[in-house]
Amino acid sequence: MISKVVNSPIVLDSSAYGKLYASPARLARFEENDGRTNTSLLRLELHAACGVERQAAAVRIAAT
Repeated sequence: MISKVVNSPIVLDSSAYGKLYASPARLARFEENDGRTNTSLLRLELHAACGVERQAAAVRIAAT
């Protein structure tokens, strides 16, 4: 797995680094403009946390 969330990328072994704990995903649809148009707003959300078990399984790539 490669993550680009922070300024420098991180390469990690996802099976050794830790566990991802996530809630069930929730999908909701909302009508826009009080139903006057044929468009909707979709929202997908969930909550998650990563429990790090072995930090040595990841390495940050430093930019030179």
